[in-house]
Amino acid sequence: MGIDLKILASNFRERRGELLSTASLRADRDPRLLSVFSTEAAPCIVQPLPEGLKVGHYEDGGLRFDDKDRYGRPLTFTTPDELKALRDIEEINEWNRAIVAFLLALPADTKIILYWC
Repeated sequence: MGIDLKILASNFRERRGELLSTASLRADRDPRLLSVFSTEAAPCIVQPLPEGLKVGHYEDGGLRFDDKDRYGRPLTFTTPDELKALRDIEEINEWNRAIVAFLLALPADTKIILYWC
């Protein structure tokens, strides 16, 4: 068992302290990409979700709203603008390159939520 990353994004606006994800992508377990989304990465391109914001996403039991990941850590996010700092994108596998290409095509200020599971 390893650590997986589910990447959540939405084209809806935040309402009443909630953000409903409209896109859910599961990254392949490639440390070259996953390490970029760590809070210890240099440069760090993630930050904690704003206080009180919960993200809606679907799990086996249905729709749930969370502000913490499966490990109990606060959710973090980045933006397409921050993702532009990624280097050596050709070094990661095709699946993860496709995910990054999708994320980079989103509006620059879109919150890209990182849900570690």
